[in-house]
Amino acid sequence: LYWQPNQFRDDDYNRAALRAVLPYLSNVHVFTWDSKAWYPLADGERMWREYIDIISSSGRDHNLLMEFVVGHSPDQFARDAETLLGWLGK
Repeated sequence: LYWQPNQFRDDDYNRAALRAVLPYLSNVHVFTWDSKAWYPLADGERMWREYIDIISSSGRDHNLLMEFVVGHSPDQFARDAETLLGWLGK
């Protein structure tokens, strides 16, 4: 299955949900937003580093798919991609 954080739930819920579906996980939608707005991916660094650690613990490869880019901006997409690659050590 594909997973993404639930923007209407708290961090504890999202971590628990990710752990629960980890055996079935194929891909992950990556973004930073809440129920009110979209934000640069870097604003979610603390949580995304935790999610990436959980995802990595599966021992399998997973695709991370970026979406919900602030302003649908190609420049913001490039910054978000750079951020994600940095977190992945690439």
